[in-house]
Amino acid sequence: MLGGPLTCAISLLLGAGDVYAPWAVPRELEFPFDDAHLLFQGQSNGGKLFRTHGLPTDGTAVPLVVFIHGMTIDGALHHWLTPDPNGPWDARAFMGAMVDEGKVAPHVVAAPSQTLDADNPEKLFVGLDFDAFVAAVDLALAPVQKVDRTKVFVLGNSAGACYPGAASFRALEAKTFTPFALFAVDGCMSKEGGELLAKTTTVKNVIVTYQDWAWTERSFEEFRWAWASNVALGEKAGQRILEKHGFSSENLHLELVEFTMRRFMPKLLPPP
Repeated sequence: MLGGPLTCAISLLLGAGDVYAPWAVPRELEFPFDDAHLLFQGQSNGGKLFRTHGLPTDGTAVPLVVFIHGMTIDGALHHWLTPDPNGPWDARAFMGAMVDEGKVAPHVVAAPSQTLDADNPEKLFVGLDFDAFVAAVDLALAPVQKVDRTKVFVLGNSAGACYPGAASFRALEAKTFTPFALFAVDGCMSKEGGELLAKTTTVKNVIVTYQDWAWTERSFEEFRWAWASNVALGEKAGQRILEKHGFSSENLHLELVEFTMRRFMPKLLPPP
């Protein structure tokens, strides 16, 4: 029979009505995900998650937002979920702020990492298994939360939103969930990508945002033509949005990620 200090400690952790008191739950966790194939030798725990404020801690299913980073050359882990010396490209800040401001419902943000061959966009997250990644997030969240598979959002930026069958576009091939939304932010803008994103019916909402003042060698016209030619097919499943942006910024290519999430997440995941 338990008693004394141990009993007191367990009582404190249980909190009022929750399995775990919110203050006892770490907001950030790193976890292994396909480390042998995605990371340099000696690196580990390529997956990372971040909990916003306001999440239940009783095992309830919660929304998940997955960030898929683009090409990198620094060999660092956890892009978009760690401070970036090259600029304010930390999704924890703006995703958490939207919740704290009452604009978006509480959720979990998670991201896989690739360091091996991450400087080659054609080798970036090729064959990424989204079912396995969401399962890994589930395992890391347990027992205080689990992933709500009806509310999985996927964002790919730059080379993370380029090629069919790779990176963020692999979410369209998931078997254990249907993405609620797929964001392709300033990706390669290829004809093949435009056709795929416009006509897919395996995701409810497809949102493509881009700019054309930098990275100008992309096939913008071919993408727009492929999108316009196929979007009527995809609209049977939900909204299909293609937007060009050109606001002033030192690095619009990356800042477009925060802009896109602030623009659309309050509509897609409003607070209760």
